[in-house]
Amino acid sequence: MKRSTYFTVLLIIVTSVYGYGQYTFQDCYDAYDQENAPFVQGDKVSWEGINYEAKFWIDSPPPGQAWSNKGACGDASGVIGAEFEGKRRVIGYMPTWQKDYDFSTYDPSKISHVIVSFLDFKAVDVGDVFENMDYTSSDFVSEIKFSDKSVKDVDSILTHSSTNLLSVSKAANTKVMVAIGGAIDYGFLWLMNKYYDDDQKITQIAQLMVDYVESRGLDGIDLDMECWWIDNNVNKTVEDGGRIRGSNFGDADQGPHVAAVGITRLAKKIKELKPDMLLSSVVFGTAWYGNNYDEEMADYLDWIGIFTYDFTGSWNETPFGPHGALRKLPLNTYPNQSADNPIASGEEVLEYWMGIAEPVWNHDGGFDIERNKLCIGAPFYGYDFSTKKPNGGNGYEFERYADIVAKYPDAPTSYDPQSPGAFNGNINQNGENIYYETPKRIREKMKFVYDYGHQGIIIWELTQDLNPNHQDSLLKHIADENEIQCANAELGCNVLLSVDTFEERSNEAILFFSNNNIHYDFTPLKENPLKIEIFDLTGRKIKSTEIKNNKGSFSFDSTVGVYVVKGTKVSKLIYTY
Repeated sequence: MKRSTYFTVLLIIVTSVYGYGQYTFQDCYDAYDQENAPFVQGDKVSWEGINYEAKFWIDSPPPGQAWSNKGACGDASGVIGAEFEGKRRVIGYMPTWQKDYDFSTYDPSKISHVIVSFLDFKAVDVGDVFENMDYTSSDFVSEIKFSDKSVKDVDSILTHSSTNLLSVSKAANTKVMVAIGGAIDYGFLWLMNKYYDDDQKITQIAQLMVDYVESRGLDGIDLDMECWWIDNNVNKTVEDGGRIRGSNFGDADQGPHVAAVGITRLAKKIKELKPDMLLSSVVFGTAWYGNNYDEEMADYLDWIGIFTYDFTGSWNETPFGPHGALRKLPLNTYPNQSADNPIASGEEVLEYWMGIAEPVWNHDGGFDIERNKLCIGAPFYGYDFSTKKPNGGNGYEFERYADIVAKYPDAPTSYDPQSPGAFNGNINQNGENIYYETPKRIREKMKFVYDYGHQGIIIWELTQDLNPNHQDSLLKHIADENEIQCANAELGCNVLLSVDTFEERSNEAILFFSNNNIHYDFTPLKENPLKIEIFDLTGRKIKSTEIKNNKGSFSFDSTVGVYVVKGTKVSKLIYTY
């Protein structure tokens, strides 16, 4: 048996937890005390983690027209909750309708969770005709069951021999969930509207969802309540945006939409039926539709994914600019952008969902959800502002990131010149004006969720990317940055360092340690098998395993310390007579 050393690495295992948490706030004014009322112009008080200054005579507490919001105050953890502790979640959505997606390129090792989308009750797409198309009828959804088509489509993604998403994901220790609802499932909205206060029906719907998860061996459910708008394919739908949740003028809070109350009660019931099941939800980022939701849902959810994209592009009067910006953008920088038609950013949306935004005409600062429950969004597509949607559709055409790069190979490093340092992608040539996600911006988003204590990133959606092993793949850059930030923050991610160069390849080995497993990728390796041996610093061998595939993982239960990992090529002699 002939052996040659392929690599030697140091495995450093730590357990300390450290976070950056860059939200910092001013000191609080004296707390509001009704006994000190009335207050006059210039008087300063703090109320529920916000500093206020009286604009004129007032004898009631903030917020309201008489009070000027001066921003959040006090210790960040007391205002917006503790930081998320641990490696950040990378949650990728896998739609059922992308029939040309090459599932052989699906790499679950780069994500923590995959969510197959969607199971629905009555999703009405263009051209679909159901017997009952009247949304206001008493039997728009005649039976509490998932549509046969959606069950077939989701099952096909999970278990069909050409996809095997469930088994492949489980082998990589990636959690598998199913999303329920979506942008055209008016049946889900109708059910929550009708039965939000009916415990028997809510229990029936929750049991239906739990039964599906258990019967397929899944890990959880993602509740996706959308459809807050008119759809010409469904009769008598209404526009449900613009709800008032307090204001800078002192308007009363109208409270959440009843369908959103239904989502909260549904989430609570699901957790009662199956407490250990993963449960999440997604929400619109800005207040126009965001105000519909009920913040109490956070009590029953493992995370909330925020649509920090579609800030431009999805309606006719949109500004022409970045649709998924992370950092705040100055006013009047882009065409059609104004105070009345702004371009939002991830920063602003997070402030709104944590309740520390500046009050405006339709909210008094936003919700009060802790930062550790929130995930920001990453769009794997862009908008071309040179092309309106066909057939009178609202907004502009979108393009997959992979298609943008196919047309413009320099797109991954072509940045919007009007937002220097923000790494917003922009191609403005050949009559096209496309804004999109870039590898640098996606890395900045991952750094942001570590620095500011949020839970992770949701991706819409995985099939729009390049091959995840491509150097410009958005998913590759998310995964790589997650490993780097996790190691830098000393969160127990335990990456492998100091990798020697392979004999037969010029680039480094891909190796890292997480969840008591060593993961490896030796794709260019031409010969199998390979023996991997692990030694402590005294030279004592404590683990030896022979791997037969170029990509995979093996268990390594370890204590804190430093270890030497060696890879040895094994060539077996074959004798013939």
